[in-house]
Amino acid sequence: MNRHCRQFDAKRRGAALLLSLVMITLLSVIVMEIAIEVRMAAERVANDFFSLQAEYAARSGVTFALALLQRDLVQDRLEIEEYTGETLNLSQLTAQGVDSLDEEWAAGIKDFDLGETGDVSINLYVSDLPGRINLNSLVSLRGRLLEEDLSAREQIDEESLSEEEQEEEATEEEEALASLDQSEDDEFLPVEGTDYAYNLRVIEATIRLFSTLQIFGESDLPPEELVANIIDWIDPDSEPFEGVGAEDDYYMSLPIPYQAKNWFMASLDELLLIKGFTPEMVYGTRQTPGLIEYVGVVRGIKRRLNINTATPEVIETWIPDLPPGIGEEVVQARMMAPFENQQDLRDRVPGLKEYNRFRFNSQIFLIVAEGICRNSKVTIIATVSRQIEQDPAAGMPYGSGGFGGGAQGGGFGGGLGGGATDSNGERVTFRTLTYRMIT
Repeated sequence: MNRHCRQFDAKRRGAALLLSLVMITLLSVIVMEIAIEVRMAAERVANDFFSLQAEYAARSGVTFALALLQRDLVQDRLEIEEYTGETLNLSQLTAQGVDSLDEEWAAGIKDFDLGETGDVSINLYVSDLPGRINLNSLVSLRGRLLEEDLSAREQIDEESLSEEEQEEEATEEEEALASLDQSEDDEFLPVEGTDYAYNLRVIEATIRLFSTLQIFGESDLPPEELVANIIDWIDPDSEPFEGVGAEDDYYMSLPIPYQAKNWFMASLDELLLIKGFTPEMVYGTRQTPGLIEYVGVVRGIKRRLNINTATPEVIETWIPDLPPGIGEEVVQARMMAPFENQQDLRDRVPGLKEYNRFRFNSQIFLIVAEGICRNSKVTIIATVSRQIEQDPAAGMPYGSGGFGGGAQGGGFGGGLGGGATDSNGERVTFRTLTYRMIT
């Protein structure tokens, strides 16, 4: 009997040991699960923190770009005053200043460390859009290019702008910017005057640019059809432009159907939605640059081309029938010194023509700011208009104030206006035309 009792006790102790092992195993699994969850939560918090740091780094890059553009205008004024002895207010500088690729804002920033640890850095790229062909100008301000106006193609006569009229043109451009506050539901109306003639010039210049760059779409679509497809993407009607464009009937037949936008493009990324365009055409490859280097999108602004920043290809295609190599000649001449006015351009590049179709400064800029923190990256892409407005603190000593104004339209705040207030109470502010954040 004692022997049976000892056997029973041994079995009971074995069962207890086995149960203990099972409990320990279960507890170990639970602890491991908790540890994994805690570690993942900590990593998520860290990633959120790094992403937030990257976002603020990108915002800092945008603010720094605005400061560079503000200081550029003020430096232009100081240089003109020193050279001519004349005192100019900021409004006069908008028409008479010079913006070129040798200025501080155009240099950009690469891998600039914020702080001592090197964990946070920014990359900054700033370019002026008047140095590119504006694809939104393929269609008029309100979004319509009437077929009957195509008959004006042979009757285009560029209006002549004298040096005295440049300041008036700058004012008209500011008024055009103000008109962009209308909602996208506003009625499409044709614009009277010379807008159609200007649209037709841009159409022909874009076709020449695509031909020069040998830009051909999917299935080898010719440049004329690619440009027609852009026009049909923007204009509000349902008729293919000149019979070769693409409207809703094409886009709705795709495997993933969608409709044509029928409104101005907000970014060049929209080209990927338009028939015939590919990422290689838009962004380029390691061997060849893409359209992003030559064209831009700004809604409803009719502008001349900034010859101090345009590429040779854009210069040669902006005006028809220019002699070969004139674009490189312009670039070589402006490397010595940027062009200041039409007479300066005539004297230094006599082979060019239609000098009145060029400008020498810019007020609309594309800012691409990239913030990087560890493995997190945030990119802000903004289009801003550099403007002049009356300082509410007018009458205060020059340079007083600080950060002021506001970037209208959202995105980021701060017009950086106070430090640029002049004796007439005017200051530099910035208006946000487009704003995107990519995480």
